[in-house]
Amino acid sequence: MTHEEYLELGLVYVREGKWAEALKCLIHAEKGYVDTKKGAPAALDSYMGLAIAIRGGKIEEAERRCRRALARACYQPDYYLNLGRVYLVGGKKMNAVQSFQLGLKLDDRHPGLQREMKKLGMRGKPVLEFLPRRHFLNKYLGKIQRRVKVLK
Repeated sequence: MTHEEYLELGLVYVREGKWAEALKCLIHAEKGYVDTKKGAPAALDSYMGLAIAIRGGKIEEAERRCRRALARACYQPDYYLNLGRVYLVGGKKMNAVQSFQLGLKLDDRHPGLQREMKKLGMRGKPVLEFLPRRHFLNKYLGKIQRRVKVLK
């Protein structure tokens, strides 16, 4: 198998939550990129960081890899999701929330980022910030806002 195929297989295992298999494949992919002296794609760093955090528990290395991926491709919401999940594994909830929010600025409909924010119990700002969240106008306008987003 080529290093590109190992990377693709590793990403499949990540999506399935098979972390040990994902880590093995991503390590093979990384070795292949080193051997060919080709620069490894940012995706390899991001997903390797996530797999290391979940499977290997090396949080500092995982954070470093995820941040390096974002430095090379800051336009990928998936990389913000991965970094946020690494922060959660490391017990850094506020950092995770910040990472998820940055990803949502790029794609406010990203299902993984929305799911993580919902799991954390984080809600968006009220439509009318000067009124309490439970005010009838905020409730009504919030429902309209959600429906309009669904229609987009």
